[in-house]
Amino acid sequence: MTELAEPVTVGMVDENEVQCPFDHDLEPPEVKNDLIGVGGKLARKMKSATGTYLYDKYKEETDKVENPKDISGHPFNRNNKDKPVKITVAAGDDVIVHEYPVSCAAHHCIPAQESLKESPLLTFMVKKGSSEPVKDGSYSTGSVWANVGYDVNGAQNGIFLPGSYAVGGGRGGMGVWSSHEDGDDEGVEDPSEAIPDPHSNLLDGAAGEISALNRKWLYVNQAVRLCPGQFHDRHVDYSQFVQSVLKKIFQNYKTLYREMVLESKCSKCKDKAAKAKEIGIPTPFGLVARLNKVSDKFKACLNGTTWRPNIYTSKWGQAYMVAVRAKNSAVTAGLT
Repeated sequence: MTELAEPVTVGMVDENEVQCPFDHDLEPPEVKNDLIGVGGKLARKMKSATGTYLYDKYKEETDKVENPKDISGHPFNRNNKDKPVKITVAAGDDVIVHEYPVSCAAHHCIPAQESLKESPLLTFMVKKGSSEPVKDGSYSTGSVWANVGYDVNGAQNGIFLPGSYAVGGGRGGMGVWSSHEDGDDEGVEDPSEAIPDPHSNLLDGAAGEISALNRKWLYVNQAVRLCPGQFHDRHVDYSQFVQSVLKKIFQNYKTLYREMVLESKCSKCKDKAAKAKEIGIPTPFGLVARLNKVSDKFKACLNGTTWRPNIYTSKWGQAYMVAVRAKNSAVTAGLT
């Protein structure tokens, strides 16, 4: 049974460091970053247990995570002949059952394009004087003396979540998920009344609307029960919350740099202030581990065990939590 807890705060996701986090080696190493999020790459690295660390000195092992489509006996397994989602509609005196496949995709717990790319934290992740590729551009205002060595597509930053992939218009999708996107019902005066022909298998309805007549909701409801985890769609609110966590980390490191390096509270950093001005701030390589802890906290909010009402990956994720809390049997029949 999915449980709902109190809203999560930024401080519950990340704890400030109080010790000096900056590199104490004498010379900066050569390290790479990968800050462009790619869902397919994330899924492959989850399967192969390839982590977020690109600096071998700080590398830690991680666990492999299988896509439900590759798990024997799972409702989403690619070899299943049965289509697991079934929606029953009335057609006069007849009853029609429409059947649909359902699948998961890899979701970035810290979204690359919608959170990390926009974060001031990149100043502590990107080498001073370099140009780091990000999607649709580059980041060139880093302040550290070496890249931090973070792979945003590493396994620790991923979770498989159900979505509309199998019924949408993407590669391999059925193309029956109606075209107006989550949060965009333009052209539909009242999507809840735009009920398709009962003989049609079109999945239509207003984004996030809990209704026994909303086929999208009926699909989401069953998909989430089959593979506990928030339904993944557009996630602007989620990404903004992640941004606030990253900003908190940035402010913490900014304060520690002033105290440890500029004010010489760290004996090992005492003589590095001049060098930092020249070639960059000694890199806080422990930041990768800190980001992994943040990702892990978000996984706990998304994986179908304990959800937080202010952390959701789409309007559908938010709607599902509302339905669970309401315990409205007319629209949540079968919720577990």
